[in-house]
Amino acid sequence: MKPKIIIIILSALFVIFLIVLLFQNNEEHVQINNPITSYDEYNYGESDKIIDIGIQPLWIPTNIICEVMKRDLILKEVLDKMGMELRFHNYLKGADVNNYILKGELEAGIGGDMPAVTISAESDILIPVLIQHGFTSIVSKHHMVINELEGCKIAYAFGSNAHYALLVALYSAGLTENDVKLIPMDISEMPRALNSGKIDAFSAWEPIPSIAVLSQDGSNYVIIHKKNSTGYMYFTGDFAGNFPEAVNRIVAAEIRAIKWLQSHNIYLSEAVQWAVETGEAEFNVKYDLTPEEYSALAEQDLIGMKSIPIIPEMFLHEGGNLYNQFIFLKELNKIPETSTWEKVFKYNNKCC
Repeated sequence: MKPKIIIIILSALFVIFLIVLLFQNNEEHVQINNPITSYDEYNYGESDKIIDIGIQPLWIPTNIICEVMKRDLILKEVLDKMGMELRFHNYLKGADVNNYILKGELEAGIGGDMPAVTISAESDILIPVLIQHGFTSIVSKHHMVINELEGCKIAYAFGSNAHYALLVALYSAGLTENDVKLIPMDISEMPRALNSGKIDAFSAWEPIPSIAVLSQDGSNYVIIHKKNSTGYMYFTGDFAGNFPEAVNRIVAAEIRAIKWLQSHNIYLSEAVQWAVETGEAEFNVKYDLTPEEYSALAEQDLIGMKSIPIIPEMFLHEGGNLYNQFIFLKELNKIPETSTWEKVFKYNNKCC
């Protein structure tokens, strides 16, 4: 099915979706796996009719979009007719998602720009759509410029969009990884580590920076650097090739979710509550944010998202956003030396 046809169908079904979503809860139909002791214990499907997708409950606004998708009765109905089921699995960062794609456990995932580029360099991946357009931030204990981070202990989530943003910030200030003490850390631990003095700064995506900055403990932490970031939904080449209609339907569900969230603040507030509950239940994260503050953070990223979140062509051309990341990461040996942009571009530039 071509993208233009999908858009026509979406327009016709959107009003129906709003009514259905408001008056019928689909939580009993949603299979969500919790991180019991390790990702290996998740209930991954053994049949090719089970679609396993890795998502990130601690990443605004992708977590909110995914919460709406979990409750999308239209998606469930069309997948039921195809004899398929979509299972959501929770991960802390895109590098974790990528690891389980490469293991063959996941058919799809949600990841930032660095994870999207690295997985495309390592495997055949289809990236048909954006799911986030916002910022990552570096948070420190006090106001400072980036070159003053020399010798400091900086926490980061390895292989994430915030990892990439931190590297770019350091190199732009004349520093390298060897000039600071980089400490891999789950983002859920970063505010506590900063508060305890284990680290001097951290690089992360929302809502973690705001949790630290808006904390009521009198710490007065500050954001010293922000960088544009993008997030993507992607699928394995094998799955997309064998089940293009399923890919279309999942992408359509993301678009419906974005439209719904953008249509009224009441819907956004409800989805924020779902996301907060999931983050607390899955990763024991206590949000020191009011519902209004959390909604405002989500709204900032959603404003930057088009209703049809197509990847801009300029991102894919030489000199574009994803191309520049590919070159930068390759120079730092973060992706295989044998990888070529032609291979990455080939799979990023497809749309079902």
